[in-house]
Amino acid sequence: EITPFPGSDTIWLGDDTRQLNGSFKIRGANHALHEALLRNPGCLRNGVYCPSAGNAGQGAALAASRLGVASHIFMPATAPLGKIEAVEGFGGTVTLVPGTVDDALDEAREACEAKNGFFLHPFDDVDVIDGQSSLGHEILASEHDFDAVFVPVGGVSLLAGVCKAFCEKDATAKVFGVQLEGCDAFSQSVR
Repeated sequence: EITPFPGSDTIWLGDDTRQLNGSFKIRGANHALHEALLRNPGCLRNGVYCPSAGNAGQGAALAASRLGVASHIFMPATAPLGKIEAVEGFGGTVTLVPGTVDDALDEAREACEAKNGFFLHPFDDVDVIDGQSSLGHEILASEHDFDAVFVPVGGVSLLAGVCKAFCEKDATAKVFGVQLEGCDAFSQSVR
């Protein structure tokens, strides 16, 4: 839902914290798992394996539980307790991994291969990006004509999805990816 920024008629906000899992990540996880089932109906029988700092794991656990499938979420040992509990609350089994999200990614892949499961990358996946593009389509479906759209950037799937939606519709609004100063890995990577 896109709502006006308080006190402004020119700035509108899309708030995906209203999603059941508190973030847009359910969009990509849900779409990716459904697409996987369309291609191979038995592909999820050994569970979904997903690395996450928290939000992607919640989305994966929620999407998998809706399908009646086990989810195994690999998170850095430093992940906030609230995010761990949220993943577990959506039915996910959490494995805490010493190190970074990249270390969790490596362990999730290894476990997935060992169990012949389904690996769900939290952002580097075409189906996840397609799922995130639904937010861009919602923006375009609103009655507003936007000059610019600012999209928060973490792993880049949301930005890629919004750009994909805007390209598909030949939208004229400019799309900007934004990060906090001092936490700008994407900007540094581009530079």
